[in-house]
Amino acid sequence: MRIDIHNLVAQQLAAERAAKSNTKSNASSSSAQEDQATFSESSLSAAALIQGAMTEPPARQEKVAALRDAVQAGQYKLDPVVMADAMLQEVGE
Repeated sequence: MRIDIHNLVAQQLAAERAAKSNTKSNASSSSAQEDQATFSESSLSAAALIQGAMTEPPARQEKVAALRDAVQAGQYKLDPVVMADAMLQEVGE
């Protein structure tokens, strides 16, 4: 399963830009209004997940780099039996 955090971040940035442009247009038409912002529980936990994903420990990054190099060099080989066993253990069978 792939988690596409870039799409989530892009959606949040677009929402922030839209909110800023709405705030600017509302501020010019009515300067007596007070700005308010509310964040839902899910947006706060999504932001925390994004932050956690972006700050991976260095050991993990080293392992990913080593695997990437092995794949690019054509030296990364998978044993289909071992992979199938791991997949079955993952789903609890």
